[in-house]
Amino acid sequence: MTNVDYAIRAVFGSEGGYSTDPQDKGNWTGGSIGVGQLKGTKYGISAASYPTLDIKHLTLAQADSIYRRNYWNKDQCDFIPWKLSYPIFDSAVLDGPGTAVIFLQKALGVKVDGCMGPATLAVLQHSDQDQVLSKFMANELAYRMKDKKWKRYGHGWTIRANRVAAGAYHPPPTDKNVKTPPAQLGR
Repeated sequence: MTNVDYAIRAVFGSEGGYSTDPQDKGNWTGGSIGVGQLKGTKYGISAASYPTLDIKHLTLAQADSIYRRNYWNKDQCDFIPWKLSYPIFDSAVLDGPGTAVIFLQKALGVKVDGCMGPATLAVLQHSDQDQVLSKFMANELAYRMKDKKWKRYGHGWTIRANRVAAGAYHPPPTDKNVKTPPAQLGR
């Protein structure tokens, strides 16, 4: 089993099954409460992000494919050790891949553009991962605390953040196989 397999399994456990909470903007195809159709969220795949997808009948295999392509691969997690790839991936599912990279770039003190490119990866490879993880998680939590739904979902978000931070310190046995990024990767 690879790092992405472990990460997807963990996020599936956090996200759960089908939900049509009308107070969750992610459940609406228009991305705002009451805008578009209430199609819901399943396995963390939302109607707001995938308005044409049949969310209710989404399979685990389809969700797995979306996670790999649109979150893990987009944020170049194959090139990042587990301690940071797992939290980045989890955050990408919750907030979008660009937002997760912004949290990382702020933690690293590099140019913030939301794109995981060679400059960000180079700084990351030579950074203290414990410090970066701490700053990354603080950035993510600060972002959540500003959300209007903090009162409703804040407790669950905090539990999830703590679980992800703890999981970052328990790498899967495959973590030693992290790839070396190609020189011409992204921006």
